[in-house]
Amino acid sequence: MSFPWSDLLHQQLQWEKATGAHDDYGQPSFYPSQTIRCRISYKTHVVRDTVGEDKIGTTVIYVEGNPGISPLDRITLPDGTTPPILIAKTFTDDVGATHQEIVT
Repeated sequence: MSFPWSDLLHQQLQWEKATGAHDDYGQPSFYPSQTIRCRISYKTHVVRDTVGEDKIGTTVIYVEGNPGISPLDRITLPDGTTPPILIAKTFTDDVGATHQEIVT
């Protein structure tokens, strides 16, 4: 089974995967950006981040498959903002990864 809402992925974001290295100023470095099709839903809710702290999320992003987006990466939304990624979950079925859900 594939991602059930593929035809609803009419938005795009820019994704920059973290390299794991830092520049001379201690800032993380990223690989060149990739354009990813997605579905963006703006809604406020409480989520538990990767270190177990409760945070207020304002955006849920659905991405088909499993591109491997993680909280260490950087995304740029269509409005030009680059919100921090609070959590990135991968959902699977009997065939493999169907989609990722990213909360910012």
